Amino acid sequence: AGAQARGAVCLASPFGKVRKDSPALSGRLAAPDRGCAGARAMTRRVWLLAAVALAQTVDYVERPTYPTKGDAIEGVYGVTYTAQAAGTEAHAAGAEARAAEATSVSEQAHLKATRSQIANEAYVRQGIFAAKAAIRAKQRAFEFAKKAQAVVESIPKLAQAEAEKAAKEVQEQAIADLNAQAQEAANNVWAAEKAAEELATKEAAEAMEPFRQAKLRNAKFAVDYLTKARDFGEATNRLKDESVKVANDAVAYQGKGQVVIAQRLMAQAHDLMDKAKQLEGAANGMHAQAVKLHQGLINYDLVADGAGSYAAYLANPAGKRGPLPDVPQGLAQPTHAPEGEAGAAAPGAA
Repeated sequence: AGAQARGAVCLASPFGKVRKDSPALSGRLAAPDRGCAGARAMTRRVWLLAAVALAQTVDYVERPTYPTKGDAIEGVYGVTYTAQAAGTEAHAAGAEARAAEATSVSEQAHLKATRSQIANEAYVRQGIFAAKAAIRAKQRAFEFAKKAQAVVESIPKLAQAEAEKAAKEVQEQAIADLNAQAQEAANNVWAAEKAAEELATKEAAEAMEPFRQAKLRNAKFAVDYLTKARDFGEATNRLKDESVKVANDAVAYQGKGQVVIAQRLMAQAHDLMDKAKQLEGAANGMHAQAVKLHQGLINYDLVADGAGSYAAYLANPAGKRGPLPDVPQGLAQPTHAPEGEAGAAAPGAA
């Protein structure tokens, strides 16, 4: 059918041109087809024969075996009509082929359209999905914007809270530092006061030491004098007793008429009494000296106290310091740690 259609097209246009009065074309122009060269050649020969028969007058001798001019013309017309009929059929076949081809193209176009529709539907679904995603993204963006706005609005409050917190921390740190400095200063004052007191005590003790030694020596001398006075008193009493006894013996010998013995014993009695009186005077003198030394011991105390006070003054002119002044309000008053803990508290405060 395709070959006939192509041949019909070639018969309708044997010289590559389109006949306007061809009923086979009925207003449609057909282009020459390279695949119908044989049909075109045959149609060209038929048209040439018809043209020659119509255009030229041929002298010939009629023979009974040859057709007449009318027969030839009729034959040409018959061939022409046959060719036109064939061309019409070929054109119809070509039209059908073209219709079929158009149908195929239409089906392909429909298939493409269907595919395009499916693709468009996919694109539409993707677009719907993208639109929904865009809506969700817009909602999330709106929520994020609200959160961001809330964050922006809360920034001043947060900043103020952080500023107050930072100021409080700085204030607490400053107070802690000031308390540490006050405690350290108090510890230094107390340490200096203690050192001055210890130095004053040492200087006072060194200044008082000679007077104390002198007092001890005089006290020892007084004791010695008292001891000797007691010994001398006891010896005096014994000599007196012995003198009285010898005198009594002398009186007894005097009564017996033994004058020489009585005189010698009486002289011995007087001698013992004299020695007793001498010892008694020495005892009294030692006792008086002991009393004098004992009474003078208090003077050593007074002098020692004076020397110690003066030495303490030279070592610590300020003397004992009063209490520390109160610290400003808000700070802790320094505490005076015991002597054993003062050394341990100072490094921590520093």
